[in-house]
Amino acid sequence: MLEINGKEYEPKFNIQFADRLIHDYAVKNSKGQETLDGFSHFINQLIDNEPEAITNAYRYALDVPDKELPSLKDVAKGLEKAGIYKQEDIFSELFKKIKDNGFLALKLKAFLKSRQNIVDVSKKALNGITDKEQKQSAMIDLKSAEAGLSQIQKQLKQLEK
Repeated sequence: MLEINGKEYEPKFNIQFADRLIHDYAVKNSKGQETLDGFSHFINQLIDNEPEAITNAYRYALDVPDKELPSLKDVAKGLEKAGIYKQEDIFSELFKKIKDNGFLALKLKAFLKSRQNIVDVSKKALNGITDKEQKQSAMIDLKSAEAGLSQIQKQLKQLEK
């Protein structure tokens, strides 16, 4: 249980949590168009050990109607009071909660598959390019995608410890 503004809340890392993340935590460009879904944004923050991931995760996991979600600032105060931020393996603990829910584990697999698909598509595109300059540029993009995927996989292994 988590106490926020004198009320007790139970965080639940479930489909409601994922739905809130997907819609409310998406990254949008200046035109309001979504450039990254909220779940992917959250996972990126989690693997980068960004403190915002913790606060937002617990906020979106609160088992209340959307209109009753406490502010991010109030959730942060509740987490501070509960000592959550002081936990030694806070990011690994949160990652475990995500993996323990079947739906969220599937979302995580989809996230990884999408990153692998970027690498695969880059490889296929590279094979079809004949222009030397374009091929060189595509090779740089491929190396970048491979490095990004490798980094994500490495960081996820760290979270699993």
